[in-house]
Amino acid sequence: MKAAPVQLTNYFVSELQFVANRSYNRDSPTSVTAEDLQVALQPSPKEDNKREWQITLRVALNASPESNSPYSFLIEMIGFITVAESVAENKIDRFARINGTSLIFAAAREIVKAATSRGPFQALLLPTVTFWEPPPEAAAEVPTTQTEAAAAAEDATAQNK
Repeated sequence: MKAAPVQLTNYFVSELQFVANRSYNRDSPTSVTAEDLQVALQPSPKEDNKREWQITLRVALNASPESNSPYSFLIEMIGFITVAESVAENKIDRFARINGTSLIFAAAREIVKAATSRGPFQALLLPTVTFWEPPPEAAAEVPTTQTEAAAAAEDATAQNK
């Protein structure tokens, strides 16, 4: 085991709001997906050290009747991360935005679960998400359908022969 290249050095909750859904039906399944969440990010490196970042993350859920969510909520977290010296200069931004935000989201996820566990309904566990997206130059190369993926795999196999 070794230390991760991005360290969460501190975080705090700057805003927290919860509302119990009075029309929640305990007998129906709850379906909260990543698409139901409204997420806003504000990542910014320190001016004097581009390996140290402050990331503000806002996550909200406005329960729709179809999701049958027991709660609506808003949480804002401010986290501080450090990117290791082993990370190349040209990758600091992506490591901070992807890994740093993921660390802060994980903390927010646990806080939402803990806070909702004290409510009148079951605790709400947010879905696991990723903040990774292909780099802009690679996005055009990522297959979007199974047919395109199969064709890309055939091309790669043919080139390796």
